[in-house]
Amino acid sequence: MIWELIAMLASGAAVAGVVMLVRVIVGNVIPRWVTPTAAALAMVAFSINAEYSWYPRNLNAMPAGFVEVNNQQSSAWYRPWTLARPYVHTFMAVDRDTILTNPAMESAKLATVYVFTRDAPLFAMPVVFDCAGKRRADLPDGADLPAESDWRALADDDPFLPIVCQG
Repeated sequence: MIWELIAMLASGAAVAGVVMLVRVIVGNVIPRWVTPTAAALAMVAFSINAEYSWYPRNLNAMPAGFVEVNNQQSSAWYRPWTLARPYVHTFMAVDRDTILTNPAMESAKLATVYVFTRDAPLFAMPVVFDCAGKRRADLPDGADLPAESDWRALADDDPFLPIVCQG
């Protein structure tokens, strides 16, 4: 996040420098207010581009075997461009190459679910899926199978089921 802020400020400074150079070359015909306005527009354009390019950039950088399961779009009133076209703020992926079957429960598959969020570090959590019962449970560190009360039912069209159970 700090690097994105530095890059945004650098883009504004670069555009301001170019505008000042053009003003000197053309003999100060361009009004002075154009310099800070152009710098501000460059910083806003950089921020918009960073929001919309984050998702495809991270999706393309995932290692082989990772499969995107779902994504969550976001829009906000203080980002008016997102009202016209929401951007992907969070997406989840599963590493198909590391899915394990639990010998104690044949229909249970253990998968690591990775949560990619634009403004947060990568989060990985082990999740057990009961493919026959169409349910899932998040596993605390070191747990083998969850307690019966920890299971959550999944819908028939849940995007995790075909990826984890049939993969």
